[in-house]
Amino acid sequence: MNLFTLADTSEFTSLFWQLTKILVPIFVFMILFGIIKISLENLGNQKGKKKRSPSSRNISKNKGTPKKSSSGCREDSLILHTPLKDLNWAEFERLLYLYFRDQGFEVIEQGIGGKDGGVDLILINRRTNERTAVQAKHWSHGPVGPSVIRELDSARKNVNCLFSWIITSNDITSQAREEANNRHMKYWHGAVLERNLEKWGKWEPPKRIRYRSSQPSR
Repeated sequence: MNLFTLADTSEFTSLFWQLTKILVPIFVFMILFGIIKISLENLGNQKGKKKRSPSSRNISKNKGTPKKSSSGCREDSLILHTPLKDLNWAEFERLLYLYFRDQGFEVIEQGIGGKDGGVDLILINRRTNERTAVQAKHWSHGPVGPSVIRELDSARKNVNCLFSWIITSNDITSQAREEANNRHMKYWHGAVLERNLEKWGKWEPPKRIRYRSSQPSR
């Protein structure tokens, strides 16, 4: 009787361990499967929420990219079709920026927000790395005088520029021209500026209409 019981116990123990070896991997697999299933469901819910909300890509398209950060400055396409006299100071500087950029210079805008320190643009020669300080004077009340030349010559040193260039839509007095020549400063008055802008080809303001007299000539 005892021998039979011991034999039965030995067989039962052996059977138990065999079943354990089979069932344990199954239980582990089921647990892992459940965890993976729950993770996939949560991931699907998150994707669904993202689809229902506006995407960041669409938001960036709606905002757009401003072409000019200075206040009171219209788009480039409008500036390029506007006469000099109808541009404000920010648009005049922007026009010069576009012109010099197309001439091959690297152009740095200094006058954002009106704080330019006496220099509106810095032109960098891409071949020699020489820097030129540009002061744009969009004046209607009078020509540029010698004091402006002296101020620009001093300001160029503050921005590490070797050369300086005064550009105005008006005119430059004879005293200012002499001062500029003595300081080896380049200058353009309104007529020279318009001539170079026309050669550029991208500035296309409305043509001036010349009216003929209706009276017969004598």
